[in-house]
This record gives sequence, C-alpha cells and structure tokens, in this order.
Amino acid sequence: MSALPRREKTLQLLADRALEGLEPLKGAELESLLAEEPDLDPDALDLAAAELELDHLEREGLAQPPQELLQRLRTLPALLPAQSTTLRIVPRSPESGPASSVSLSWLTASGWITAAALVLCWLLFLAPRSGPSLETLYEQLRSHQNTLSVSWQDQKSGDLVWHNERQEGYMRLVGLERNDPKVSQYQLWIFDENQLEATPIDGGVFDVTGTEVIVPIHAKLRVKKPYLFAITIEQPGGVPRSAREKIVQIAQVPKGP
Repeated sequence: MSALPRREKTLQLLADRALEGLEPLKGAELESLLAEEPDLDPDALDLAAAELELDHLEREGLAQPPQELLQRLRTLPALLPAQSTTLRIVPRSPESGPASSVSLSWLTASGWITAAALVLCWLLFLAPRSGPSLETLYEQLRSHQNTLSVSWQDQKSGDLVWHNERQEGYMRLVGLERNDPKVSQYQLWIFDENQLEATPIDGGVFDVTGTEVIVPIHAKLRVKKPYLFAITIEQPGGVPRSAREKIVQIAQVPKGP
C-alpha cells in the first residue's frame, strides 16, 4: 500500500487526535508534519469535535448549558472568514459507518477556543448533576451501623432514621395529609436529653406532597441524645418555639438496657 501524501497524512492524524487522541509517537509525527504545513490550523478539528460532543450531550439530555452560551458558540463560524477546505475523514473499520466530510475553516480560531473553554468550564464546574435520590439516601443511612431507627406511633405511618455521628437523618411519612404551604407547614421537633423539654431542637420545616414521602432532617442544633421526635403543624415558615397544639406524629426512642 502506498504511503499517504503529506497533506492527507497530516489531516488524518489531526482527525485521529480529535476523535480518539494520539500516542506519543504519532503525536510527534503530527508536530513534525504541521511544521511543514503552516496553512493548516491544528486546533480546528479538536474544536469541531468539541461542538459535536456538545450536540450529543444536548440530544441525550446529559447537559444543557445556558442558551446564550450555546448561541455564542454556534454563531462564531459566521464571524470567521469564508475561506474553508473540506476534509474527508475515513473510518478505521467497516463498523464505523460510511466516511463523512467535515467543512472546516483553517483560519484563526481564537473565538472558537474562547467559546469551547467556556462550555468546558460549564460542563466541569457549573452543570447541574443529579445526586442520589432521597429514597437511596434513606436506605443507605438505615443500613449504616449505629443508625437509630424508630417507627412513628402509628407504625403504618412510616419511620425515622437518625445517625448521631453524621448528624444526618430522614423521615419516611406514609398517609400524612398534604398541606398547603401558603396556609401551614409541618415542623419536626427533636427532644434531646441535653436540651430542656420546653425548647426541643428544631428539626426543620417541610411539606407533604404525596401519599408517601421521604424528608431530610435539618437539625438547627447538634443532636446528642435524642429520646423523642414529634411533628407539629405550624404557620408557613415554622416557629422558633411550638405551642404544640397540633401534634400529628410522635416517635419514641426505646430506652436502652
């Protein structure tokens, strides 16, 4: 098989670098070839690959950068000079599909570099990432060693898990009436042996939006020796001290031996 002409070899190596990267030996060969091809922009294919990857992320719903950033990225080609060349990328194997042609501007790509850098930074540091669900966190903590697990007074109404060392906990509530946040909200109170009974620890305000919900506990003070958990109905936003007129759930911690 005859060797590829220098220009085609250079373009092929650029395509390989953009699509899958180059080993050091091939990278050195590319640098040598580029030194003899001053009219080629070595970054153009990398940036085109970045744009294609961004399009893929959008189609798959994996990331959605701000629209103004996308618009800036996509309007940059119109700001570049019209001179271009067409590169035919030949796949390495039949499974890769038919060859494709990419039209690229082989001129200054500073605008592309800026936009690509912005998109990359957004994807790495600012893009929202979905974490574990509350159900997963609840189950993980429930199975953790030294986790306190207690049922509500009506055992069919769910349970509560709390870990002192981690200061983390979750409530599982079943059948609790849905509330209108504009009218009232639920509030958790944690009774601790190191706290006066008149001033239990505020465990956070929450809403019930379904038949079964899992709610994270947000203790305002450090919990040390909890012996009772209670849920009251309070005004929107909660109160610093409850009159305890509307107690809807209680979970008593069993006394140790």
